[in-house]
Amino acid sequence: MSLTVVGSVAFDALETPFGKRDKILGGAATHFSLSASFFTKVNAVGVVGGDFGEAEWDVFKRHAINTDDIEIIGDGKTFFWKGRYDYDMNTAHTLDTQLNVFETFDPKLSDNSKRSKLLFLANILPMIQKQVREQCPDAEFVAMDTMNFWISSMKEAVIETIKVVDCIIINDAEARQLTDEPNIHKAAKKIMDFGLRALVIKRGEYGATLFTKDGFFSTPAYPLESVFDPTGAGDTFAGGFMGYLASQPEINDDTLRRAMIYGSVMASFNVEQFGTERVDRFRTRDISVNNAVVPTAVSSASRTQVHGKSVRKLAFTARSRRNLGASRRRIVGRAAVSDRRGGPFRQSRQPSAFVDFCFVDNRCFRFCVSVFFPVSKARRGPRRKPDKLGCSLA
Repeated sequence: MSLTVVGSVAFDALETPFGKRDKILGGAATHFSLSASFFTKVNAVGVVGGDFGEAEWDVFKRHAINTDDIEIIGDGKTFFWKGRYDYDMNTAHTLDTQLNVFETFDPKLSDNSKRSKLLFLANILPMIQKQVREQCPDAEFVAMDTMNFWISSMKEAVIETIKVVDCIIINDAEARQLTDEPNIHKAAKKIMDFGLRALVIKRGEYGATLFTKDGFFSTPAYPLESVFDPTGAGDTFAGGFMGYLASQPEINDDTLRRAMIYGSVMASFNVEQFGTERVDRFRTRDISVNNAVVPTAVSSASRTQVHGKSVRKLAFTARSRRNLGASRRRIVGRAAVSDRRGGPFRQSRQPSAFVDFCFVDNRCFRFCVSVFFPVSKARRGPRRKPDKLGCSLA
């Protein structure tokens, strides 16, 4: 399914304790479309000035992103944002904002963009978001982003826009501000009462939580040793999340949960370099997607086997691609966990479970292992040899 994103295309000036960039490609629509392009065809809708050069257009071309709906105002300047981060990367200090051509942005969607089955409304004026939604009546799944400024200055307009979409992706502070509720779970319930199918609350370095009518699902952030620049991480998460959903034949709780993993992993690549540098350099175009079900809970195992190797050992030696027994950049595995022998799984309420591993540059593999197979020390009765995983790698 095709995917359309409406939002900002910008230039950023960034400074962190680890370096700086005076002018680099940025903007919500840019980060989103780059991330989503690894999963599906993306139509980007935005506006730029005459200072937007060939080097910037080449970034979109390299990822086959459709830019027909990015308006060019030749005598204007592109939206510009300058910011600084200290060692607390969760807080951005805005030094300068120049809206330029973005101040009068009036999205003009072509018929091709209007026909997209999925639509993402990036952080723009909530009234414009609602107008764009009305231009795409056939969209099957629509998600949106917003920010604290819109919530504080025009909360009613934000709420009215939320009521016409299927999903909203915001951070925990914005969720509390929107509902005047300090407890995040109570806040989530109030937001879901607006008629949403799904709510994603981002928690920065602590991961993200998905809320649906049938429950919730939390995923941690992928642990990194080097974080250079968090600018655009939230939009990159949304791109991975929506891009994966666009690659699926249907959207349900299972695909939404897998999309959370993809979003977290794509965001982890984004923060490793400044702006779009890392995701632009990422060249894995053949990300395989499997349609089996990811269960709500998976029994833990003290040891599992994949191609005769310990999963935990493989998780730590995944940097050596020879150990993966598959292509260097493409791995798809399906593991069946069973407690039929009454070993470490015998207390599970779920006799068998299936887990899909859809891997991005080895990182999804290590992440899925840590999420779905945590180390379990609890054990009763005599020590028995754990069951093995029946696993097939493509």
